[in-house]
Amino acid sequence: MLETGAAEAKSLLDAHTDYLTIAITNNVMQPFISKLLVDFIDRYPEIKLNIHQKDFYEVVNMLKTANVDWIIGPLHQYIYDKNGISYEKLIDQTIYAVMSSNHELAKSKEIHMADILSQTCLINNEFWQGKISYVLSEKGIDSSNIDFRFVPPIDTILNRLLENPHTIYITNAPSQKMQEKDNLKIIPIVASNGIMESYVLAWYKQKKTAGPHKLFYDFVIEHCKQ
Repeated sequence: MLETGAAEAKSLLDAHTDYLTIAITNNVMQPFISKLLVDFIDRYPEIKLNIHQKDFYEVVNMLKTANVDWIIGPLHQYIYDKNGISYEKLIDQTIYAVMSSNHELAKSKEIHMADILSQTCLINNEFWQGKISYVLSEKGIDSSNIDFRFVPPIDTILNRLLENPHTIYITNAPSQKMQEKDNLKIIPIVASNGIMESYVLAWYKQKKTAGPHKLFYDFVIEHCKQ
């Protein structure tokens, strides 16, 4: 037991000369991830972080091929389970529907998933199409009649919303421009549990429990509890 304890203590000391590679998905809200990483660097300045930011499926592939140690991204249980990826939930975040004030749903206080059926849904990340389809399929609802359209530039999205009162933009972070528009409405989308999106810390196969890996894991979990 003493030898084991000494080895674990040494591994924690050695952590301060090591580095971690972390991949973050594009749709993770910026204030959350920025504060988490800055606080970690402040506490452990000797641990170097190699950070990548990519689309969800690219991040998952990087984890499977051992190009990254950890990923922080949305909870997509089917994908994680299918690929043998372990994860722990960090925080929940509401997803929003942005629409013209002339939209038929504009007076609603909240929108349920079934409300977006037969709507034209703009997305700036292709992950949303799979996520929404998955949530609806869990409820036994066919999503094939939703018209998903990938439209990245924010100005293009704004123009589409104002030109077509039957169009909805789905996002987890409405831009400042959208919030300033009097002729746009931003309404939360709710699933059965009231939250559509969750962020997780994920790792492939067995979680690393020594050195910088343990420090990072413990820090992230504790940070999100606070």
